[in-house]
Order: sequence, then structure tokens, then C-alpha cells
Amino acid sequence: MPDFTENLGPVSPPAGSASLTLNYDERSRRRFPAVLDDGSRAGVALPHAFRPLAEGDVLRSAAGDTAIIHCRPEEVRVAHAKDWPSLARAAYHFGNRHATIQLTGLSLRFQPDPVLEKMAAGLGLEVEAEIIVFEPEPGIGGGHAHVRPHSGSPGSGDAPEGGRR
Repeated sequence: MPDFTENLGPVSPPAGSASLTLNYDERSRRRFPAVLDDGSRAGVALPHAFRPLAEGDVLRSAAGDTAIIHCRPEEVRVAHAKDWPSLARAAYHFGNRHATIQLTGLSLRFQPDPVLEKMAAGLGLEVEAEIIVFEPEPGIGGGHAHVRPHSGSPGSGDAPEGGRR
């Protein structure tokens, strides 16, 4: 089982590279057991200086094994604004909650969360569910803010209401 410890970034993958398809939450972790697309098992143990994995990144193990990262489409919410002031207002409120969002034109995307969906609708945005690749805006320093206070399972490691990780 290869243990991928280095992200080479978006380089041309060597011939024979494995592939690893991950959703956003999986791409945001630096250490985890993985199942490659061919069904074989691997580990990912990236250094602390870390940014979420992106489409086309190539991981390498100490033994020289490589795997190319692919983004898995996942369920997200897309909130459509009617104009730029409405979008700016919504982005301000999402940012104030440290929510992870992706901006696309006059819309913003976020992971399913009933409180955020209700907030977006209350701000006049039309919210719909879609299955797409979620690639949110990077946080300060290239990292990401990731707060999901409404997952509901005690001890899940999520921050309390209004809290931060």
C-alpha cells in the first residue's frame, strides 16, 4: 500500500499513475486512508504546509508511486442572486459565518446546510440543489475556512454554533 507524502501540484502525471477521485471534504484533509479508483488501498499523509488538493494535482510516495487527483461531483447548494448588490450582501453574511463558499458569476455555492439555505433565501437568493464539483475560494494564505456548525452529531469535531475550528 503506497503512502503518498508529497503533492507535486498540477504536473503531467507519469505513465502508469494511479488515480484518486475525492470530494471537497476529502481533498481538504492532509492525512487519511484512501481507496484508489482501481480499488486498491493507499494512505495520504501530506505535510503540515497544506492546501486542499485540486484537480490534476499529482501525489507521490517515497517509493516513487504516483496518483493523479480528480474532483468528485457532490451535492451542493447554489444560491442565485438577481444583481451584484444582492450577491455582495450574501457573500458578506456567509463570510461573517466563516462559511466555505465558491463564487460563480451571480451565484454562490456551498455545502448543504439548512441554516445557510434559509439565510440565503431570506436574503432574496434563489437556492437550488445541484450535483457538481465543489471548489471553494481559498482562505487567507491559500488555506480554507471550514465551519459546518449544523452537522448535528455530538463529538463529530465540528465547531459549536458560531465557533471556529
